[in-house]
Amino acid sequence: MKIYLDETVKDSELFRNKLEFEICKPEIFKYGIMVEEVPSYIVDSDFDYLQSKIPAIELLHSDFINVQERKIENLSNDDRKKKTISEIIGVAFGIKYTVELLNTNPNKFKKIGTPTNGKYLDYSLIVDNLEFELETKGTVSKYYNSELV
Repeated sequence: MKIYLDETVKDSELFRNKLEFEICKPEIFKYGIMVEEVPSYIVDSDFDYLQSKIPAIELLHSDFINVQERKIENLSNDDRKKKTISEIIGVAFGIKYTVELLNTNPNKFKKIGTPTNGKYLDYSLIVDNLEFELETKGTVSKYYNSELV
C-alpha cells in the first residue's frame, strides 16, 4: 500500500523530502509493536524486547487487518479490539514514515512518558543531534470508520 501526504504539510521543508511511502502488512506489526509497554524489570533495550514480541502481536491481530492496494480495513466488531487495531496501524504508519523521512533506524525511538501537566507526544528520537517528537494517530475520535483510506 502506498501512502501520500496531504496538503497540510506541502509547504514544510522537512516533508518535501518524502511525499509518499509504502507499507505492507508485516511492517504494520514491525512498527506497530511500539505501541506496547515494556515492563520495568526488562534489562534489554526497549526496542530489542519489543521486536521479540512481533510474532505474538501478529498472531493476535493479523486476522483483523485487511490490507488492500488502496485501503486498510479494521475487521474487528469489538469496540476495544477495534481501538487496539487502529492504534497499532497509526503507530506503524507514523514510525515507518518517520524512519524513512529522517533516514534513521526504528531502534532510536523512545516512548515518551506521561507528563506531569499538559499534552504530550508519543515518541522521541535524536537524529543528527536534533530531537524529534512524534504524535501518532490511531483512533482520532469516539466514533471511527473501519476503513482507513
